[in-house]
Parts: sequence; structure tokens; C-alpha cells
Amino acid sequence: MGSSTGKLRIAVKQQPGGKVSTWINTRLRAGDQVEVSGPRGRSTTDLDPSRSRHVLAVAAGSGITPVMSIVKSVLAVEPHSRCTLFHGSRDSASTIFRGQLALLECTYGERLRVVHVHSSGSSPDPMLRGRLSDAELRELAEATDLAQDLSEAFVCGGPLGCT
Repeated sequence: MGSSTGKLRIAVKQQPGGKVSTWINTRLRAGDQVEVSGPRGRSTTDLDPSRSRHVLAVAAGSGITPVMSIVKSVLAVEPHSRCTLFHGSRDSASTIFRGQLALLECTYGERLRVVHVHSSGSSPDPMLRGRLSDAELRELAEATDLAQDLSEAFVCGGPLGCT
């Protein structure tokens, strides 16, 4: 995952029985070299410190990886901008970057709103249970007054891939 620090980082979620994820998480070490292909997605945005905008990121599971980078960059580089992240995962324990998201919320306060939706039905709020479907996203957008000032949106996860 890239960042405004100029360091290149990736996230690889361990998959039970996964050959590549197991190899990366158990055998790959700092200093090892691997050959990779270049980025193919369109998950980028121009950053401008003078800009004031509202960016929406919608992600499911490990699809949070590219949008996490965008959210972190917008918050770090554009001090007048804010972000909303709708993230779907099985439950709180399986939420990728759970600790980093909590730290970002503390760091950026009202400039970052994170809404977790759990497919396991573990949330006491019925609106936050289930999968991030079209209907669910419409309800969340309405409940958070999202459409009033939205500037740009990024979606990653599920059958749509990243856009």
C-alpha cells in the first residue's frame, strides 16, 4: 500500500490453504526480492493541499487495501478535506487494518468517518448488519447525509473489483 511518506507497502491477508498468502506471510522476509507486475487499477486521485472536498471510499474485505491508501493520502495532504469509509467485513475480528483505522479516526477526528458493516450480523444496529449491497449503500448514504457534498468516490471489493 502506498502512502504520502513515499514508502511502498502491501497487505496480504492470510487465506486458509492459500499458497501465495501463506508463502508471503510465513517465508518472505525484509530484503527479499520478488518480481511483480505494475499496477493495473484506476484507484488514484490527484492531491492538492489547497483543496477542500469529501471523498467516499467503499470497500469489502481486503478491497480496503487500495482505498485505505487513498484515504490516508487525502487526509495527510489535504488538511481541509474529509473522508467517509464504508467497510464490509465478516466481523470486527476479521476487519483488515482495524487498528490502523481506529488510529486514523483518533488522529483525524471529524475529518474521517468509518462505518463498519458486518455480514455475520454481529452489530446491534440492523443497518450495520449484512453485506454492502446497493440497497445497504443507499440506506447508509441517506443516514449519513452523504450525497450533500460528495466530491469523489472509490469502490473496491466484491464482483465489481476496484473503480
